[in-house]
Amino acid sequence: MKKAALIMFFGFFIVTAGYGQHFQGPRPDGPPGPRMGMLERMQMLNLSDEQRDKIADIQTNFRKKVIPIKAEIQLKEIDLKNEMRADEPNRTRIMNLVKAISELELKIKQADIDRRLKIRALLTPEQRKKLKNMPMPKRCVEHEVIKRID
Repeated sequence: MKKAALIMFFGFFIVTAGYGQHFQGPRPDGPPGPRMGMLERMQMLNLSDEQRDKIADIQTNFRKKVIPIKAEIQLKEIDLKNEMRADEPNRTRIMNLVKAISELELKIKQADIDRRLKIRALLTPEQRKKLKNMPMPKRCVEHEVIKRID
């Protein structure tokens, strides 16, 4: 019975996580909207070729750094699911896996902030002002709050 309940729980989790994903990009019916992604924003800033090249390098380096971290997270999540399904789950191991996953997710968030700051540093004051006035994606609510504080 426990095993069936756990399988149903994880199945429900996976299905609902899929519905949580949303399209990011400009609205098809008009001007860029709040779901516009970072690349779309960058296209609207009239970047020089040099800025585009440097931003592309920053993006590539970010992806190269994050891919192995995401893979490690996935491996630890598999271990966590297996431990949760065990007849006698090891609480200490479960908590350690949860902590390790959280620390890896923090590394990704820190790398993302570093990437954004590097890109921002490449922009001219006019481009930064234009970027600041663009609508923020719904997933970046914290950026909207920070923007209002400035």
